[in-house]
Amino acid sequence: MQFQHICTDGAPAMIGVRTGFVTRVKSKWPHISNSHCSLHRYALASKTMPPELMSVLDSVISSINFIRGRAKNHRLFDLMAQEMGSTHTSLLYHTQVRWLSRGKCLARVFEMHTEVEIFLREMETRGDHRHENYKKPGVSDEAGVLGRHFRHLERGKCHSQSREASVSDVKDKLAGLGARIALWIRRLHRGNVAAFPLLDAFLLDRRKASSNGKQQQQQLDLPDDLKESIAAHLERLTSEFKAYFDGVEPAYYPWYKDPFGAVVDDEMEEAEELLMLRESAVAKAEFRKLSLSEFWLQQQDTYPRLCNKAAQMFLPFPTTYLCEAGFSVMFDLKPKKRNRLEMSSDMRLACSETKPNILKLVADCKEQVSH
Repeated sequence: MQFQHICTDGAPAMIGVRTGFVTRVKSKWPHISNSHCSLHRYALASKTMPPELMSVLDSVISSINFIRGRAKNHRLFDLMAQEMGSTHTSLLYHTQVRWLSRGKCLARVFEMHTEVEIFLREMETRGDHRHENYKKPGVSDEAGVLGRHFRHLERGKCHSQSREASVSDVKDKLAGLGARIALWIRRLHRGNVAAFPLLDAFLLDRRKASSNGKQQQQQLDLPDDLKESIAAHLERLTSEFKAYFDGVEPAYYPWYKDPFGAVVDDEMEEAEELLMLRESAVAKAEFRKLSLSEFWLQQQDTYPRLCNKAAQMFLPFPTTYLCEAGFSVMFDLKPKKRNRLEMSSDMRLACSETKPNILKLVADCKEQVSH
């Protein structure tokens, strides 16, 4: 077998103990390793949320569906936003299956919180009281926190969605996220909400608009119970990430990213080659000007054992990004861009990174001489 590693989602059809795809493959080729897609684990870990914040999310989504789900309400909200000179004129739907949906959806609601409150208040005068939860005190603050929180998480997912992403890249991003969450918790206990810029700007504007004295100023700060709720949520999020990402992973060799600065263990099989590489001035110059993959490819003939170990860090797919990208291409082609039922050729062209030489293709075409 030419492949060494399988990266799948967590579906039973893939990782089932008896009839799963991975089990069937390993029964024939036991040497193959497998891992759970980092993007899927990321999404599962970030679903954890305390009841009070979940109720805010449900209230916001219910209000969005009320405004956007009815043509009349949508038109009225659009006209009102235009008359108020708003930057945006419509809200964004929340889609559960799309990982980048929640952050954008909540951020848009927070940016248009004034318009949403005015519209719901107007609907209340007309006898519609189904969205009173949105008008409760603190909902706007919590929506701002959630909006930025999900955007932080979604940015981490986007960093892992790359053709060049490796297992070590995902590990580094996850370690960085853990350090950032710890920083947010410490800042939050001190009343610093700089990690949530939407909420920070909102509270600053609200303080500037108030001129009723010190007592009123204290009331305009983030409530203590909300701080504790957010801090508890971030701590729970940290434990969830550890639970999902502390499983069995492919082999990891820390020296492959910095062979000239890493500590050499005397018991390493490749210790001699690594020491020889570190003393090579030519290799040091190439390491500074080449990418990591290009550098190790150039050293293949000189240090084969070392390069074979380094290749194990590049070969495993940390995510199913390429499969997801292929499905996105197919979804884009299916409705109206294809001119035949069979679309494998279109898919191959759309997913390929090779740029066609149009001039050569045109030159090779035969002229259609009329009879």
